[in-house]
Amino acid sequence: MLDTLRRRRDGRAGRDNSYIEAKHIRRVGYALGISMLFVAASLTPDIMQKTKIKHDDTACEHIEGRGDPCKFVRENCRDVAHAIDYLRLMYCDGVNTSPSANPLVVVSLVLWLLMLLSLLGTTAEFFFTEQLDYASRRLGLSDDVAGATLMALGNGAPDVFTAWNAIHQASDLPLVLAELLGASIFITTVVLGSVLLASSSSTNVSPKPFARDVTMLSASAFAIACFCLDGLVDFVESGAIILLYIGYVCVVVCSRTISYENDSGDESGSPLFAEAPSAPRGLRSPLDWARRRPAEVELASPSEVPRIPPVRRGSDAASLWDQDETADEDRQGLLGGTSEEDQLSLRGVSCDASTPYDRVVLIAEWPFAVLRHASIPPATFTTERWNGDMRRLSGIACLGAASVIAFDAAGCDLRLMVSDAVCQSLVIVGCFIGVLVYCRTSDDTIPSQHIRDLLVGVAFCSTVAWLDLLASETVAVLETVGAAVGLSSAVLGVTALAWGNCIGDLVADTVVARAGNPQMAVASVFNSPVFSQAMALGVPVAVYTHSKGPLAVDLTGQAILSFAALSTSLLATAAVASRNDSSIPRRHAFALFALYGVYMLGSVAFELDRD
Repeated sequence: MLDTLRRRRDGRAGRDNSYIEAKHIRRVGYALGISMLFVAASLTPDIMQKTKIKHDDTACEHIEGRGDPCKFVRENCRDVAHAIDYLRLMYCDGVNTSPSANPLVVVSLVLWLLMLLSLLGTTAEFFFTEQLDYASRRLGLSDDVAGATLMALGNGAPDVFTAWNAIHQASDLPLVLAELLGASIFITTVVLGSVLLASSSSTNVSPKPFARDVTMLSASAFAIACFCLDGLVDFVESGAIILLYIGYVCVVVCSRTISYENDSGDESGSPLFAEAPSAPRGLRSPLDWARRRPAEVELASPSEVPRIPPVRRGSDAASLWDQDETADEDRQGLLGGTSEEDQLSLRGVSCDASTPYDRVVLIAEWPFAVLRHASIPPATFTTERWNGDMRRLSGIACLGAASVIAFDAAGCDLRLMVSDAVCQSLVIVGCFIGVLVYCRTSDDTIPSQHIRDLLVGVAFCSTVAWLDLLASETVAVLETVGAAVGLSSAVLGVTALAWGNCIGDLVADTVVARAGNPQMAVASVFNSPVFSQAMALGVPVAVYTHSKGPLAVDLTGQAILSFAALSTSLLATAAVASRNDSSIPRRHAFALFALYGVYMLGSVAFELDRD
């Protein structure tokens, strides 16, 4: 009896301590949010005045109003082009196809932009994440560490590559900043509101992890705002953003370790929010909106809670965490058995779409899917999937991978790729690896460990090249649309690029909430922007500033509005959760929708004032 009373007393004390710690963390978050609002309010008059008097006649914008659009494009818009020089095609080559003469040009560019966003998502989803999952199992990383590092990198790779190309090719930090802030606002308002409405009742959250994640997101945004105040971002400031995220990961992992040792406390009692940030926001194809991996949806360690199968539409439903060669029987149970058709199916190539809309996307991406499988070796090695066809495809893919890497290294210049000695050497090495793989493998036996490591290494390099090519073209199309129709990078970032990044999260998190797991969806809402803000902004800027010096950032009224809107959404949600005993009611969704509507109206007003 005494032992029972003592355990109950210790449990209450642990919960009380957890609540007190969460209360202190929330206070820090409130202070950061209020500070952001104060900074935004104090800077708005000065920013508005600078915006009105600033004008650059050489900036690549408002091309329609220039006396000689073709000459202006040739002289001032060279940095916009990548693989295809869209502006030169529109204003210089052939018949005049400018937006004013042919509005279908802009429509075509927007459709092409959507295709690029979808390709970015499927490349990271189908290939990059599998390779990183293989690496995590090869290195023996725990789910916590893998989720906070390798899996986070896989899911956030499109953001990082898009930011990298926007900064290093166009020096367009405003586009990156606008996209990250716009996406964070969209996630913390529209996505969170949709999750709340999809839930049948109020959504309960675990106090300490919830306060920790909200505080971290507030601290990240506050640090970025402070670093942009002087109009320059240097190497030390960008490095501080990276260190902030590293510290966050350390806190999460250490708290999990302590939770394991004590086997009690808030996070062990409600582990859904205790996972490291394993669900960063990334660009996803519509085909995968409801196919998210357990690493993206399940924010609890598999040792603590039962695995919850993700919602999938196709037959290729095997979880990455179950694809180890020693788990064949378990996987057959999930799939309901395997067949010859399943063994030979390739994601994005086989017809596994279940709705007419999915079939349209599948058909549109099919040529690119074939090229990717022909240039990215497999990273999944099981007795079901490995056969003669996969063996031959692996050998061919090594040569294709070398060609893609050489094409990316040559800056999408085929003539340079053919004539450059380095590119020629890459192709020769690819041929050698392909022959080696084919000769050292058989049709009915899984390759040896060394061959598997070699294939995954080649696949990783090829996937990075694919992501770099697609991200470069995405930025080029965005810059082209902005220059052609007179839209600023800030507006393009908070609309087209931010929406393209977040629509997948909106649909997937809503599906999870409707399936009866709103806590997981809410955890993903506050975890996902943290990685994107830290790594997609910190890493590219750090590399750029280390070699070229500080990077200029134009802190416009649009950026100030974005900081204010983000801090308001975080403060409002934290206050509502605190007032309702760590529960967020469904009616809070309408307040979040209204906040996003006001934010978009303000963005339009700033753009009209700029013009």
